[in-house]
Amino acid sequence: MDKTYRGFSGDPVVITGIGIAVSENLREYFLGVRDFVLSDMISYECEPFDYLRQRKTLKFMSKQDRLALEAAGKALDIAAIPQEVLSNHTGVFITVGYIPFEFDTAAELCKGSMENGRFSMQQFSTTGIDDINPLLAFACLPNMPAHHVAMNFEIFGQYFITYPDNIQFYHALQESVLRLVQGEIDCALVGGVADQNNFLVRHHFNKVRPDSDCFAADCGAFMVLETKSAAQKRRADIVMELEFLDLQWDEQSNPQKNNPTDRICLGPAELPFHLALFTENDSPEYRHLIQCNEIIAQSRWKKP
Repeated sequence: MDKTYRGFSGDPVVITGIGIAVSENLREYFLGVRDFVLSDMISYECEPFDYLRQRKTLKFMSKQDRLALEAAGKALDIAAIPQEVLSNHTGVFITVGYIPFEFDTAAELCKGSMENGRFSMQQFSTTGIDDINPLLAFACLPNMPAHHVAMNFEIFGQYFITYPDNIQFYHALQESVLRLVQGEIDCALVGGVADQNNFLVRHHFNKVRPDSDCFAADCGAFMVLETKSAAQKRRADIVMELEFLDLQWDEQSNPQKNNPTDRICLGPAELPFHLALFTENDSPEYRHLIQCNEIIAQSRWKKP
């Protein structure tokens, strides 16, 4: 760790597409055109049929998978990457939030796994596991959002997956930028996704941030990155340019709690979500900084 990227020292990295999957009420709240109403903002359901190669595969997808596919699809719609580049020269870089699980399903699984009032591994592996839908195994795997994105858009290149928060998203972003500037890939699909309106995720969230008074919301956000020269060569519209990216360990820093700066926590989708909103205002530059213990991550972006 301790790698700093400055776009002006070479061929800059740019965004050519960006997309989000989030409650419209939440988007309007962050834009400042809607008051804070918790019940209208934290949950978001979607069925991204427009991006499914086979509609029947929706039954294998968790909410996180669907959020990721919708956000990635919107970003790719804007970027208009040629399919040959998308399939063979594009990498998928994604940060996935805490693993969600439904309360009723967990209760049913627990009930079938008890023996004499205590949890039994034997009962769990026989009776308990048979009491729930076996397709849930697909929905609980944290790498599945990347799988569904790659499968439905026929992306056969490199991939990089991290978990479960916005600091880890910076690892994915840094890796994508590094591979782009080194010429390993021509395009990077970079995003974060989290199903957070969920009892198990709230449990994790409260353990990690017991003093936080913010609320966690469902969110998926993706962006398409290319080098500026590659984007210009194919005459793509540039959404914004990365000026500065830094991720480092600073033992001398004063550790800060990783509390979000707003009342709503967006998990690993925080940065690309705010960049998407940044395209809708008149500000020429967007700066983002987060700190978790001694790890500091920051970036600076500008409009063309």
